[in-house]
Amino acid sequence: MNLNQIKLIQAVADLAIPLLGYFFWNWDFYFILVFYLLDYKIFCTFSFVKVYKITQYKGIDFQFPYLKLLLTALLIVIGFVAIIPALYQIDPDFDLLKNTWAFLSYKEMGIAQGIILIPLLIYAGYAQYKMQFLIPGKFQSTKPTDVWKLHFQTMFLVVAASGLFLGISLSVNIPTIYYVISLILGVSTYRFAFAR
Repeated sequence: MNLNQIKLIQAVADLAIPLLGYFFWNWDFYFILVFYLLDYKIFCTFSFVKVYKITQYKGIDFQFPYLKLLLTALLIVIGFVAIIPALYQIDPDFDLLKNTWAFLSYKEMGIAQGIILIPLLIYAGYAQYKMQFLIPGKFQSTKPTDVWKLHFQTMFLVVAASGLFLGISLSVNIPTIYYVISLILGVSTYRFAFAR
């Protein structure tokens, strides 16, 4: 399986899971947002794993990048906090605690979502790391700066998208489905264009 086939499979999965969730499993915009947030945290984690693997391969002493971890955490918080007022604008009945608990306690076929979804996202992140980074030997030619560039490019894009959603929600009243579709298409397109 070549990289383009892997990217295509990933793009289809990126589209299919949240769309199925929205149309068939009663996920709302917040459910999809949290789904992507969890997936995004896994992406962030594997950026650190990639840098570790590169330095290990090249025989460089690995110095844990605490400042990059702090900046990553700060940007995740900023992106999430920026989207919260938008959620209240999009859905006046939105309740952060209630909706978060609903996400965590959601059951499909009698099984709590967290028991299946979170390990599945971790496995998918590892499989992607293995198929797109380890097996093709990218760690041999990639520099840590390349990993950090994509990592923070993605981070700043997430913060900008959160600000955009907030700006739109404060200025225009549009149906939730447009936010859902734009979020899903935006994430899928970005991931297809910039294979992680």
